[in-house]
Amino acid sequence: MDFKVSNMGTDFAYAVQVTGSTANNGVVCTTAPPVSLGTITAGGNHPVTLKYAVPADASSFLATVSATALDGCSGSYSYPEPSAAV
Repeated sequence: MDFKVSNMGTDFAYAVQVTGSTANNGVVCTTAPPVSLGTITAGGNHPVTLKYAVPADASSFLATVSATALDGCSGSYSYPEPSAAV
């Protein structure tokens, strides 16, 4: 599943990592975290693909992706979003 991690801030986001993903309906993320995305410029984004094991009886699922990033002063930020319905 393709996601786009965006930096909505006014400064660079450093050491951006996808730290995990949860899903419902028996779906399990099979991509091992962390997934390093590096630096994302202000207003920029970085694509990331996560793979999921989807049971045959799951007609849809909701996935939530968690990420972390550092600011220019090494302040740490954690994000519990975005979510994508499939």
